[in-house]
Parts: sequence; structure tokens; C-alpha cells
Amino acid sequence: MIFCRVLGNVVASRHHPGMDNWRVMIVQPIDPATLEQKGKSFLAVDTVSSCPCEIVIVNKEGGSSRIAVRWDNAPIHSTITAIVDETTMVPVSHALV
Repeated sequence: MIFCRVLGNVVASRHHPGMDNWRVMIVQPIDPATLEQKGKSFLAVDTVSSCPCEIVIVNKEGGSSRIAVRWDNAPIHSTITAIVDETTMVPVSHALV
């Protein structure tokens, strides 16, 4: 799972029939400590009704994403699985190693 910021949504007039009830969002990976961009943006199916500019947790693995949408043969790779309300960073010196 990775932290991302939602950049916007995708509108497609033609798509797989099974995608009728799902929104597809454009997400940008971010560093959870600094909230700065990290890597390339990609598409993710929204399972939590996120909005642009929100920070979310994205599951970027096909098998787990298909479990999240409860569809074994879903043509998806990534899903938005949580909206982040707050984060707390523990200094490395206090973290368990």
C-alpha cells in the first residue's frame, strides 16, 4: 500500500461493462513524511468515494485490488482503499527495528 494524493477523475464513454459502478481516479504517489510527489501518477479504482486533493491509501497489486472490489476477474490493478485523516510519524530512534 502506498500514500497518494487524488489528482482527479477519469471519464470514459466506452469501458468494460463490469466497470459501470466504479469511478476511476488519477492518483499521485507522495512521501508520507513530506507529502511531496514521489514517482509517476497512475489510475486507481475508487472504493471509498474519495475527492480530488485528498490523501488516500492505494493498494497497487492486482490480486488484492480484485478482493477489494469483490470481483475475481476484475480488469484492475490498483484500488483506493482508505482516505487518510491524519498521520503521525515516529522518529527512527524510537521505532522498533
